[in-house]
Amino acid sequence: MSKVELVKISNEEDVRKYGLGCLTNQKHPGFESKLNWLRKEFNNGLRILLLRVNDKSAGMIEYISSDYFWRPVSAENYLMIHCLWIINTKNHKKGYGTMLINECINQAKQKKLNGVGVVASDGPWMAGKNIFLKYGFKQIEVKGRFVLLVFQLKKGKVPVFINWEENQISSKEYKVIYANQCPMFAKCIPDLKSVAKSKNINLKESQLNNSKDARNAPSGYGVMSIVKNKTVIADHYISGKRFENILKIESD
Repeated sequence: MSKVELVKISNEEDVRKYGLGCLTNQKHPGFESKLNWLRKEFNNGLRILLLRVNDKSAGMIEYISSDYFWRPVSAENYLMIHCLWIINTKNHKKGYGTMLINECINQAKQKKLNGVGVVASDGPWMAGKNIFLKYGFKQIEVKGRFVLLVFQLKKGKVPVFINWEENQISSKEYKVIYANQCPMFAKCIPDLKSVAKSKNINLKESQLNNSKDARNAPSGYGVMSIVKNKTVIADHYISGKRFENILKIESD
């Protein structure tokens, strides 16, 4: 029988000991960038809950108060989920995702919050909506590929999307807007800049340093956007090769 445990990550010592869930290699450049981001967010109440199976990371959920949520959502007195991820397909369909969601909801109950919310998507780099619907979350709003879902514990005002289209930037040049909430950006951003340089394109860079800026980002993902002329070219992590293909299509 497998040994299954949940470990709450709430400080740097925990991160050093157990990893990030989505990233355990401390030599990866994204490990330190994410840790630097976490130092501040831990003080804002952010927690990472790791699922460990036989003493190895098998999944994680990251959540924070709605006051400090890094997605374009307006909410009060809610716990909001940034990420839900189960590592390796061999760990799928074992109830691990439900276990993580259940513990998050238990935390909201203990804090006497109105509920738990999440932005999901069937597109890249986000958890899909089905696991939340299966648990009992209600779909509140759909905008493009993004779905806002809520598990309500008390009656009251539900979270709503902020209109991120109003925040799309009028820039004649490509601009990448990101936050270190995702450790993969530590590799992604240099790759994008390298491709831009090879194509003699000026790629401007803007780092989001607080959750308010992320809630006012130009895409539903919040922590990553590539924009040009009030158009979102990409609303998630993309590789240098993918960016190169986008530039080729744009130039044709």
